[in-house]
Amino acid sequence: MEKNRFLSAALALTVVSLLAIGIIAVYSTTYAKLDNGMLYKQIVWVASGIVMALVVACIPKNLLARSSKWILVVIGLALGYLMVVNVGNALTTKFLKFSLASDMPLAQVRNGACRWLSLGPITVQPAEFAKFALILFLSCYYGMRDTAKVESWKDGLIIPGSVAFLFMALILGGRSLSNCVITCLLMFLVMYFAGVKLRMLMATVSILILAGVCVILLTPFRRQRIVNYIHHNENSEVVVIGERKKTVDNYQLDRSICAIGSGGVTGLGIGQGRLKHRSIPESHTDFVFAVIGEELGFIGISLCIFLYILFMILSFAIARQCSDRSSALMCMAVGAFLPLQAMMNMGVVCGLFPTTGVTAPLVSYGGSSIASIMLCVGLVFNASRQQNTDDQEDDERRTECVIVPSGK
Repeated sequence: MEKNRFLSAALALTVVSLLAIGIIAVYSTTYAKLDNGMLYKQIVWVASGIVMALVVACIPKNLLARSSKWILVVIGLALGYLMVVNVGNALTTKFLKFSLASDMPLAQVRNGACRWLSLGPITVQPAEFAKFALILFLSCYYGMRDTAKVESWKDGLIIPGSVAFLFMALILGGRSLSNCVITCLLMFLVMYFAGVKLRMLMATVSILILAGVCVILLTPFRRQRIVNYIHHNENSEVVVIGERKKTVDNYQLDRSICAIGSGGVTGLGIGQGRLKHRSIPESHTDFVFAVIGEELGFIGISLCIFLYILFMILSFAIARQCSDRSSALMCMAVGAFLPLQAMMNMGVVCGLFPTTGVTAPLVSYGGSSIASIMLCVGLVFNASRQQNTDDQEDDERRTECVIVPSGK
């Protein structure tokens, strides 16, 4: 029990450290604009996220399991609504020459896509919360089934896979390929940790890769991103399949790499970065690590990588302490998914992966991203708290069972 408490305390310190780095990065990218509104919002979101994590950590395990299906339904309905809005908007824009999304209630359009719901004073991106919903549902689903069922095609792959595929389709219909890819990886992580046979997973991977290639080839702006990625060191014109020659546009990536390179080992100092304003679009969200690299240097980037790896190690250590299979799956899924998303974000910033909308967990600016990640973190603390409770009850039962020697 003492070991579990130590692991929980270390995990809490790791999460708080990443959140603090994120607040510093947001401050650095916004203070020169003489507008602290984004910084204040980030602080509010961080505080709200901590409260959400504490609430999830305190929910009884059985109630959490019973709620998993309803949470999945609510998120699914929100994603379905946004998909309908996006598809309807595309059709009306093409054939009727007007935008449907602007007239739909709750829907909010940004950069030509409707991925957000406007709920009064707050704006929510349901695709972010799909990660929490799927981790909770799949972990509870596999945790309540024995090995024979998990290794079968029907119970191990088809039923849970159909739910996950439906969510991926809804997210993709909302024009968020990056979140769709993360959801796909998340599904495979839970399935692998649950014990689904590898040949079943590989067959599914092959189908999804083929589907992903088709989606990219059928979408002009996604094709252009791949072309930009392949020719990111070139400035000449290149041929795009089915279209005329286009000029490779890697301005954002080039500025990002320059920022990281100019930071050197120790960085230029907090607030001293020169390329974050105007030169790096979305420097406070998707490309926040470019700012960290420029101002905190190799040391700052290494610290973030260390914290993400430490988060994974601590989550897996807590999973080993769990006697409940569902709780262990939650810990392993969250522990692997968080560093994986961070790796994808860093890969984009460094030019290793094509440019996508993947945020840096707990560091990037954004309320939905922080809230969804903190809900996932709350699942790990819930598993740890539940195990502490179980261990304490076991200790009390052993104390009550006092063996009295019989007299001669």
